[in-house]
Amino acid sequence: MKIDIQEFDSNEIEDVIHFLRKDAGFNGLIIDDLNDSGINLDYVRVFGEVENEEVQALLLIFKDKMFYTSEEDRDVHVFLENIKESHINKFVGRKHLIEKFKTFFDIEYESDSYIMQMEVLPFSMDNEDNNIVKKIQTTEEFDKLYNLLIQIDEYSYIGHDKDNFINNQMALWNSRETRTYYLEENGEMVSTAATLAEKANSAILVGVATPPLYRKKGYASKVVSKLSRDLINEGKTIYLFFNNPDAGSIYKRIGYQPVGEWKVMGIKNG
Repeated sequence: MKIDIQEFDSNEIEDVIHFLRKDAGFNGLIIDDLNDSGINLDYVRVFGEVENEEVQALLLIFKDKMFYTSEEDRDVHVFLENIKESHINKFVGRKHLIEKFKTFFDIEYESDSYIMQMEVLPFSMDNEDNNIVKKIQTTEEFDKLYNLLIQIDEYSYIGHDKDNFINNQMALWNSRETRTYYLEENGEMVSTAATLAEKANSAILVGVATPPLYRKKGYASKVVSKLSRDLINEGKTIYLFFNNPDAGSIYKRIGYQPVGEWKVMGIKNG
């Protein structure tokens, strides 16, 4: 039995993507990144554990993180030299796979979350919110978004500079890699949801927010449903990350399906 660690180049990207597609639900965002950028050494280096000419595990080293995946239980120590040479100090990936590296590094921080996705529209999703949920397109609407978010403790980090917030949001909107939907009541924005890192085939759902006064009225579900419907109709698979299991039950009712547990782990590495 011959085991090698091989570095893949741009001519071998199909071999890499073929392996990642064995767990396509979980690896979809990584696959889209590679389809966009290729194996570009300025962006990512890709190392594979190859046994009898078959890929068994992959380590992708980006500029700010490392992603590890394997199809079965593998010994991760074979990648230690590549990891230490990279000096990158953050792992991301499936929780049970990333935790294999704990034996070899001092851990600086850990964060666990759940991933869900939507690939097709569920039969239960109706169109009643089509006309009441809108997409932000103006500075006036971003002004209302700011007024909504400052009512929520989790968004205290946006600070008190409303003009700076609006300018940053307009820049993101102009990038076409994000969009924000919302619902109003009596002229006041009462619920919102957004996307991040939109690509041709995928998007990440983020920024689902409703001020305390307007919760438990189904507003967030309407906004998320409308945004999800539009993305699916454009051929995108939607991913979302969350920490609160109760939130998972809400997204499941809308039509999202569980994918697995995601882990971010900081290490001391050089």
